[in-house]
Amino acid sequence: MSVRPSWPRAFLLAGTAAAAAAAVPGWAANAGSAAPAVAPRPAFAGVPGPDAEYLSVTDRYTVRADGAVVHERESRLQVNSFLAISRTYGETKVGWNPETETCEVVADRTVLPSGAVVEAPANAVVDDQPPEAERDPLWSGLRRKVIVHTGLEPGAVIEESWRITRAHGATPWFEFSEPIAFGPPVRVRVVEVELPPGTRFVWETVAWPAVEPTRESREGQEVWRWRFENVPARPAQPGAPAQGPVIVGSACSSAQALRAELDARIAKAGEAPEEVLAAARTAGAASPGDETRLLAVLDAVAGRLAVAPIVPSVQHWRPRPLAEVWRAGVATPLELAAVAAAALRGVGFAATAAVVAPEGYSLEHCPALAGLDRAVVAVTWGDDGVRLYDPAAPLEGGPLEAAVNRLALTAPGPLPAAPPARPTALRIVGTVASDGAIKATLEFEAGGAGTPHAALVRDPDRVAADIARAAVPGGKVTRLRVTGLGRTHASFTASVEGALPAADVLGLVRWEVAGVPAALPPPPVASGRLSPIAVPAIDAAIELTVTLAPGWSVAAFPAATRVSNEIGTVVAGGRRLADGRLEIGRRIEMRPRVLPAEASAPMRALLAPWLAPAGRELVLRPPTAAPARVTPGARTST
Repeated sequence: MSVRPSWPRAFLLAGTAAAAAAAVPGWAANAGSAAPAVAPRPAFAGVPGPDAEYLSVTDRYTVRADGAVVHERESRLQVNSFLAISRTYGETKVGWNPETETCEVVADRTVLPSGAVVEAPANAVVDDQPPEAERDPLWSGLRRKVIVHTGLEPGAVIEESWRITRAHGATPWFEFSEPIAFGPPVRVRVVEVELPPGTRFVWETVAWPAVEPTRESREGQEVWRWRFENVPARPAQPGAPAQGPVIVGSACSSAQALRAELDARIAKAGEAPEEVLAAARTAGAASPGDETRLLAVLDAVAGRLAVAPIVPSVQHWRPRPLAEVWRAGVATPLELAAVAAAALRGVGFAATAAVVAPEGYSLEHCPALAGLDRAVVAVTWGDDGVRLYDPAAPLEGGPLEAAVNRLALTAPGPLPAAPPARPTALRIVGTVASDGAIKATLEFEAGGAGTPHAALVRDPDRVAADIARAAVPGGKVTRLRVTGLGRTHASFTASVEGALPAADVLGLVRWEVAGVPAALPPPPVASGRLSPIAVPAIDAAIELTVTLAPGWSVAAFPAATRVSNEIGTVVAGGRRLADGRLEIGRRIEMRPRVLPAEASAPMRALLAPWLAPAGRELVLRPPTAAPARVTPGARTST
């Protein structure tokens, strides 16, 4: 039987369609007529080009006669996709410190592809608190303006400008730091500085070729102007260098003057309260030896204070009074370094808080506080020079003094000579019993910036346990002996017991020979990479020699691999020795450098075989279970 709509429903549908046609301008009039010559662009289609592109970005600094500094930014950003509109560039966030700064939004409008201009309403600018200050009562006054952009569609241009005025005295001299590159590409990037005549001024570019500025006089001011064209995109992609390209300028007289000013600002925070000193004395008393006592104090302070991720530049390198910080229970990294240094001084160490900038900065060439955003604890260690510690994680990683930028550090004295590069090596010799139980001897050696010195001094059992778990299935350390312990070289041997995992559905047992602890970068994507690639310095090797009990056999060795190119070498593979033992070796070496975004193939060529399961798995076949023996005359059940 056919089914058809009843006449009331048919009438309703027809009426709804007619109403819709009448409600859309031009629809009813064009019904039944020929289509227009040029079809309109679909509403949700993007325009050609990148997701977003800055047509221009200009930062202008003016030093007024009263000493105040006015910073203005003007930008024109074209958004070409709804991804850029809804996820990334629908709003702008500008942070500022009301204690020394005022902030105002000068313009916020959108120019549509049709040429129409959409002015943002007054409520499109919202004042809120930056998230990094949410749990720090001492810095709860920090503010952030959220500038919401309205009327956006693909092809629209966001025209925006804002102004921050910094009061005289916020810094004892004029200085600035501005990025050259941004997430999207920039057609024209301009940085302009207006200074009183005769002002001493130096500048440098970091991670970017030097570009000479133009100089002119304007209304009694000396104007310096840098112009960069067609700056490529520099989004925050995995494996990118920690420091993007910036330009830094300063009117500071010397690096010595900068260090003196920074020390004076930290000193105004005062000494540690008695509660801190008591905690330091308690922690130090339970830890014999200078190195152990020092790390115990640092660990105790870090365990008592939560860290608010407010970088030193936001607080103008001025920590709050240390007594208030301790009572609040929350500290910025600079405040945590100041508290830790004061606690160390209270138990007899020569310690101070210091800051350091990433690679590329040089305080001798351009003495500026800008860029000095990593706080450290600097401890003078006799004739060995100054040691550096991360105040938030003093036991993690290798010696900081072997890894930081020595040219941009406010330490109180010289650092030790850079240690020679040494490979990190792990050698395992073991046996596998019939039931899969493993007994092995593990030998570990590390040198240079990768030496886990602090962790071995403070808790060698934890270091050995972590390495044993990664190297031997179910590995547990039964005996440990530290055979060498220096600041830039350490070694130990350990007896380890473990057990192979259960067989998989194919009846195979897999032993993953992953490698030694090393901070490997993530493999760069094959296409769409926009940021350069930072190649770290790595030299790590693992060697496994194992004897199998009768019945065990090898299903597959790790895939034999040898890759060598301009950035490093990877070698891996396995074999059976003449005496029947199995030998598996893996080594990766990388030479530090920065690769352009389009040259990611050498990095992938090294990391792909190193990380592939086929290149790091020893696949074994367990013994075949023997049939149950039946005693003659015994009864069996079925």
